[in-house]
Amino acid sequence: MNLRKPRGFTLIEALVTISILAIVTSLAVPNLRDFMVSNKMANLSNEFSSAVLQTRALAVSKNACATLCASTDISASGGTGTCSNSTTDDFQKGWLVFVNKACTDTLTTPPAGSITVLRRGDGDNAYSITLGTGGKSMVMFDPRGYSNLPAAAEYKVNPPASADAKFKRAVCVDAAGRPTVRQSCS
Repeated sequence: MNLRKPRGFTLIEALVTISILAIVTSLAVPNLRDFMVSNKMANLSNEFSSAVLQTRALAVSKNACATLCASTDISASGGTGTCSNSTTDDFQKGWLVFVNKACTDTLTTPPAGSITVLRRGDGDNAYSITLGTGGKSMVMFDPRGYSNLPAAAEYKVNPPASADAKFKRAVCVDAAGRPTVRQSCS
């Protein structure tokens, strides 16, 4: 008669445990991916909306014009900080904010010492901010906080192509220059 108490797990117990773990993991992974895409979209939308607010506040506090522009050459590795004044360039590479004492919305090279790099492109080309209805790649605010946008503008924050359209966001900037983040501006 063997009086030793058995220790450990049997092979069947281990296989059942692994099977249950695999089933639970397969149910959780799609939800985790949706959570990660949703979180990145919210972060990018809020970051851009904050940049618009910061530019507006800079113009009012300095009693001078301030500009937010899409950068053409700044990246994670650096760059000199040149603005785009095109109607087709988006904010994929990042954006710049600077005091624009000349109050011109055609200035593509910020004055020396006045540039503030708010965001550098992170190399993740899956997410982008593109110009929507009325959007410009260069938004200038006057000392009273009003923008050079002719009317309300839309900046579309786009998820990766593989993601569901439910994740799309839009930063809506009204004629007075106040941004809001919504599902869509229309």
